Amino acid sequence: MTSELEKLYDDNAPALAALYTHIEGADLTAVRAALEAHPQWLAVPLFGLASQGTLLHLAARHGCLEIVDYLVKKGLDTGVLDGSHGTPLVDAAGAGHLATVRWLLDNGAAVDGDCRGILTPLIAAAVGGHSEVAALLVQHGADLDRLHLRLNQTARDTALVWGHGALAGWLAEQGGHCAQEQMDYTRVRGSGIFEHIFERVGFVLTPCPSQRLCGQDIDLRTALVGNGRAHKLLFTLGVHVSQPSIELMVALPYDWPLNRAAITADLPCAFPAQLLWRAAQARLEGEAIREGWLAERGDERFRDLPWPEGVDAMVAVDYRFPPATEGATEGEVTLLLLVPMGYPRAGRPTPEKLADWAGKKRAASWKAVAIKA
Repeated sequence: MTSELEKLYDDNAPALAALYTHIEGADLTAVRAALEAHPQWLAVPLFGLASQGTLLHLAARHGCLEIVDYLVKKGLDTGVLDGSHGTPLVDAAGAGHLATVRWLLDNGAAVDGDCRGILTPLIAAAVGGHSEVAALLVQHGADLDRLHLRLNQTARDTALVWGHGALAGWLAEQGGHCAQEQMDYTRVRGSGIFEHIFERVGFVLTPCPSQRLCGQDIDLRTALVGNGRAHKLLFTLGVHVSQPSIELMVALPYDWPLNRAAITADLPCAFPAQLLWRAAQARLEGEAIREGWLAERGDERFRDLPWPEGVDAMVAVDYRFPPATEGATEGEVTLLLLVPMGYPRAGRPTPEKLADWAGKKRAASWKAVAIKA
């Protein structure tokens, strides 16, 4: 079905095409004349498609600072999103327009863009090797280690891939890491857990958000499942200090946002991290968590979380990682996977049915145990 904005574009396509040309040519007089005569065009996405962004994205992409200023004064927000949750700052940074980047930052644009964005302004700048733009973004507090949502690369990784060695070196000097850095598993906390997950799941990524709960630092780490093109595993590190020792995990689609802004946002993408921290706190406070344990939507401890649609509980399962045959256990630490469950009309399953369900999930595919996007 054609939306009202799509129809508005279709009815005015030649005139809007001319408007786009005026923006690309930095012709403020022509842009002002068109939008004063047709103010409704301000809300029309480029080419009538929400995925293409807005007039502000186009102006930022071409570094047309006067037009950027005009469009914001006309009502477009500096944080307006395109179909990939990209902001105008991403476009300006990716094209290397330093003055436009500075103006957007000074006028309220989020330095890392939207937490659901595929790439950040800093990663966009790294693609083109725009060192001055990168320096300005870092000066404003850009997240050096946030990952490209689909490629699982940091800005430093991106600079290296695109052949900008000097920029990559500078990012390293500022404290930026690569997403997949070699580590000596014998020298890190929870070394056996790390090695177990590395061998049976995949590479453990560098970014490591943490919360202090009950006197313990509880880290969240992410492992790529196989080649990382379908799923990833978010897991706790630090819960095992409470006996009997466990750690908790959630399987996710490969492009689930897990950056520091996403895991604290009031958005569905925050659910897995917040759930793991809440469950970790329950365990550290003495609650027994074993296979069959439930974190339920209606439980007051979890009720305020942004639950995924159709999920009534997350059920602890002693998941059996291939090719392991004895369950997800490393030494004395049991790794419990929290698996989404939707209740039937009758409500919570009986203990017998729940045990049967959990048993089937122990050896299920990653797709069958992951939270859906």
